[in-house]
Amino acid sequence: MQTWKKAAIFLAILPILVCFTSGADAHAIAVKATSHGHAANSRKKKPIRTKTVTTVTQATTEPTPTTPSAFMKHFFLTTNFRSIGTISIGSSISSDAGQDDSFTALGVSYLYSPHRANRPQGLYGLYFGREFNINSKLILQCGLGYYQSASYKARGIVTQGPSLFAAPPSQYTYTFISRRAVVEGKLLESFTQFVHPYVSFGMGAAFNTGYDYQVFNPLGTTSPIFAGSATAGFTYEAGVGLEVDVQKDIRLGAGYRFVNLGEADLGRGAIAGVSIPNTLEQTHLFANEFMAQLSYIF
Repeated sequence: MQTWKKAAIFLAILPILVCFTSGADAHAIAVKATSHGHAANSRKKKPIRTKTVTTVTQATTEPTPTTPSAFMKHFFLTTNFRSIGTISIGSSISSDAGQDDSFTALGVSYLYSPHRANRPQGLYGLYFGREFNINSKLILQCGLGYYQSASYKARGIVTQGPSLFAAPPSQYTYTFISRRAVVEGKLLESFTQFVHPYVSFGMGAAFNTGYDYQVFNPLGTTSPIFAGSATAGFTYEAGVGLEVDVQKDIRLGAGYRFVNLGEADLGRGAIAGVSIPNTLEQTHLFANEFMAQLSYIF
């Protein structure tokens, strides 16, 4: 074949060869690029390691008080206290006004015998304190109370003489009045939401006065007279009752209380103007008290 024909054929197929060669190279380049891309991605996309963090929450509790002062501080800071004031009115009944007594003065013996009888007397009292819930069923009150009854009248006969039964007896009377200031506690149970039976207790000081002694001597006889005296002594009480919530902050109640009002005396005596060291003594006065109560809680 002639040279120029060979040259013409070569020039004719050269663009085809160039295109094929270029496409193959492009494909190879593309494949290479893709493999490089996958490799890069495989290098970049490393496995993600997850780490589980566990949070432990510890319950914080207040330390238990270990000393009395710490306990009291903790108690008063964490307890919901309420103030309460109470007015009481009622009756005090006692058969102890007057007491058997005897002594000898200026060579004469005297025997005192009271006439015992249940004599109700008016009574009133004031109380102020604080209360708190021990639990859902129990309420505790603590506070100070002041109570005073109307005067008790003691009556009896006094027999005198060298022999105790030698002279006609004389009639005597005197008056006895008691006031007391006490520390009181009351434990109430929530029988229902509004009804509260309770027990109460208290102790303190009684301030008793015996006065107005009078004696009525038969003709030709004489006996001591007493000027009167004020004494202070120990008193205690215990009671039961029932209170009812009539409003959120008002309670009405009724109760019974047994009380020892303590001791009293009439002071030094005198016979016909001559002082004697003897006196009439009341070593105790037991009383039964019945009261209605009105309480205000604030």
